[in-house]
Amino acid sequence: MTGLSRVLAWCTVAALLVLPASAWDANAGLVPPLAVSTRTISVSTNDAAKQNIIDGNDQTQWQSGACFPTGFIARPEMNLLLRVCNSSTPSPCTYPAGSKTVDSAFDNSFYTGAWIAKAANGIASISVTLPQPTDIYRFYFRGSWNKGVARLVIQQQDGSTTTVVGNLNSTLAWVDIKQIGLWQGVTQVQVVSNDSFTLTELAAQYTRCFEMATLDMQDVFAVHVIRARWWSTDSVGTSLSVSADNATWTVVRDDLKPDNLPSYDFNFDPPVNMRFIRIRHLVNETGDWRKVYTWEIGAYGAGGRWGLPPQPQQQSRSFRQLMGVNGIWGWGNKSFSDTLVKQGKGPLLYNAVASSGRNYQNLNWDLKKLGNDPKWDTMNKTGTDGQWWLDWDREYGAWKKAGIPVSVTYQWDKFVAPPAAWGPDPYGTAYNLGFKFARHFGPTAGTGNVASFEAGNEPWDGFNATFYGQLLRGFTDGLYAGDPAVKRLPCALQANEPVYDGSYIGTRLPQDIAPKIDAVNTHVYSFFNLDNGTRVAVHPEHYGSAMNSLNNMIKWRDTNMPGKGLWVTEFGWDAVRPGEDCGKSTECVSQLAQAAYGVRALALFARKGVEQAHWFFYANDDGCSTLFCRSGLRDTYTAGFGEEPVYRAYRAFLQLAGASYFKAIAAETNDVYAYVLSSAAGTPTHVLAWRPIPVGESEQPSDAAAVQFDVGFSAAAAAAYALNGVAPSGSVAAALPSIAGSSWSMMLSGVPTLVVLSA
Repeated sequence: MTGLSRVLAWCTVAALLVLPASAWDANAGLVPPLAVSTRTISVSTNDAAKQNIIDGNDQTQWQSGACFPTGFIARPEMNLLLRVCNSSTPSPCTYPAGSKTVDSAFDNSFYTGAWIAKAANGIASISVTLPQPTDIYRFYFRGSWNKGVARLVIQQQDGSTTTVVGNLNSTLAWVDIKQIGLWQGVTQVQVVSNDSFTLTELAAQYTRCFEMATLDMQDVFAVHVIRARWWSTDSVGTSLSVSADNATWTVVRDDLKPDNLPSYDFNFDPPVNMRFIRIRHLVNETGDWRKVYTWEIGAYGAGGRWGLPPQPQQQSRSFRQLMGVNGIWGWGNKSFSDTLVKQGKGPLLYNAVASSGRNYQNLNWDLKKLGNDPKWDTMNKTGTDGQWWLDWDREYGAWKKAGIPVSVTYQWDKFVAPPAAWGPDPYGTAYNLGFKFARHFGPTAGTGNVASFEAGNEPWDGFNATFYGQLLRGFTDGLYAGDPAVKRLPCALQANEPVYDGSYIGTRLPQDIAPKIDAVNTHVYSFFNLDNGTRVAVHPEHYGSAMNSLNNMIKWRDTNMPGKGLWVTEFGWDAVRPGEDCGKSTECVSQLAQAAYGVRALALFARKGVEQAHWFFYANDDGCSTLFCRSGLRDTYTAGFGEEPVYRAYRAFLQLAGASYFKAIAAETNDVYAYVLSSAAGTPTHVLAWRPIPVGESEQPSDAAAVQFDVGFSAAAAAAYALNGVAPSGSVAAALPSIAGSSWSMMLSGVPTLVVLSA
C-alpha cells in the first residue's frame, strides 16, 4: 500500500472515535492504596530507603541496617545504656571525682570517650544502676586501660556479682570487645580498674534484635485488605500488626514465613478499623550484618487492589455466544481439520461447548523472513512462505464448518521475530502483513474464515512499549484497510500492575491507537500467592484471586474506551484425577473443582459484561506435568480426547441455558452467589446459584448449606440440576428451591445449581 493509502485508512479509523484528551487516563485501572497521598512510613533503621515501601512499586525495597556488630548501639529500644547518664535525675551513673566527659561513654561514638579517674582508694570505676532488674543478652565496649587491669562486672537481682569480662590490660586497648550470653535480672553494670582508664563506649543489649516498618495512614480507615511484600533469610520470625492509635496493637499474624518473596494479601472480613500497619522481623543473632527487606505495604478498602466489580447490566451476548475455546492447528492430531471433521473429530469435538475457536497462528509458520509474501493466496498449491505444506484455508474452513468461527492470535516472540527483524519501518512491515491477512481471511474481503485478529499473544518480553506501539498501529491500520469487518485486538494486557511494563495496558495501548481497537484483551487465571510464597489455584470468587484483575481492566476500558468490547482470551484451571498430585505444578485443583469453577467463572464473566471468553486449553498434553498441561476440556491424544468433567459441565449448562443471558444479581455474598438468567427479551428463564467456596475431589456433606436470597420476582421452579460434570450428562437432578413470593431457600454447595423456571 502507498503512504497516501495508509494515511487515508488511518483518517477513516480515527473518525470512528475521538476521545477528548482530558478523558484519557493511562492508569485508570489502578486502585490506589488508602491515603496514598498522605500516608507516611517509619522504619527501625536506614531511613534513606524507607520511601520505597510506599512508592507503589513492588520492585523497589527498603533494606534495613544491621543490629550487629555495632548497629544496635544507636537504638535506645535495644541498647539499655544509650545516653544513660542523662536519662533521669539523679543520674544512675556513679564515678570518682575528677572523671571527665562521662556521658561520652554512652553516646554511640567510638571517637569520643570518658576518662575515669582513680579514687583515693586506688580504684577507678564507673557504675550504672538500672531502674529495674533487666535481662541482658550482649555487652559491647571499647576502651584504653593504661597500666591497670580492668574488668566488666554486673550485679544481679539475687545479690550475686558476676565478672563478665576480666583481665582487660594494655594489650586490649582500643579493641572492640563483645560478650554474648544471657544475664538475668541485672541491676547494675560496672567497669572497674586499679588505674584510671578511658572508656569510649559501653552498650548493653536488652531486647532481641528486630527490624520493622510502620505505615501511618494519618487517619483511621475501615481496611478490607492489606497487601505487603517482605523477605529475609536472616529473619527467624515475621509478624503483621495493626493499630488505630499507635498504642494498642493487634497482632494479625505472628507466624509469617520470613522468606516469602511474592506479595501477599491479608483479607479482613469484616473490615478492621486501623491507622497504623507494622511488619516486624525478629532477626537471627548468630552472625553480623544480617538484614531484612520490605518492598511494599498498602491498605485497601472494599475490593482490595482489584476494586469492586462493575454495576451489573443485562448481558448483550448469550452464554453460548460468550463461550469459546483455545485450539491449535489439527487440534492435537497430525492432520488438517477438514480431514478430522469427516471423521467426527477435531473441531467437531468442541462445538457443543464453544461458539468460537481461538488459534495460535505462529508468524514463523507463515514467514521465513518478515517482509516476505506469506503466500496465503496460493497456499493451497504452494504452502505458506514459512511451511511448504501449510494451508490455513483447509484448517479454518473446517473450524467454521464445524460451527466454531476462528479468532486468530498472531503469535511471535523476541526469538522468532526480534525488533531488528521488522526492518527499518516496523509500522510498514506490520501494516502490509495486516492488510494481506484481512484481504485473504477477512469476513467481507476474504474467505470469511477469520472473525478477529490479535496483534500478538503475549509479546511482553523484548519489545518495549514504543516498538510494540508501532507494530500495533501497523497491524490495526492494515487490517482496517484490508477488511474493516475484521475485529482488531491488541495482545493480552493487564491494567493492575504498571511495574510489568511488557503487559501493562497503560503503556502498551496509547490514546491514538484506541479508536482502531474493537476490544481490549486480557488473560485471567485464578492464582493466589500463599503466605509461604507458593502460588496456588483458587476458586474464582476468592478475594485474592488474580482473576479479579478483570475489574481493573473493566475500569480502564470504561474510562478510556467506553462501549468497546472486553475479551478474556485465556482462562482456566489445571486439574488432576483423584489420587494424583500436581506434579511439578502447584496451581492445580481437582477435576470436580475444575468443572465447578469453570461454570462459575463463565457466569462471573457474563455478570461483568465480558464479550468473549476462551477456555485454555482444548485438551490435556501427553507426557507433561507442568502448569497448563492439564487444563484441557478433553483428555490427551493417547487417551482418545475423552470428555473431562469440565467439558461435560459446560455442555450440560449450555444445553440447558446456552440461549439465555445474564440479567441480574439475586445474591452476591460470602454465603451465596445467585444470578438471574433471561431470554434476549429479558424474561427470566433460569437462576444459577452456588456457594463461593473451594471444591475438593468430591462433594462432602459439610459443603452443603441452606441459603436464602431474593430473586426480585415471583416464579415457580420446574427443575434443578447440579452441574458437577461427573455424570455422563454433565449434571444430576437437584432439589428444587423452597419459594415464597420472591424469596428462595436452597441447599447449595460449591457445585453450581441451575434452576429452570416454569414458563
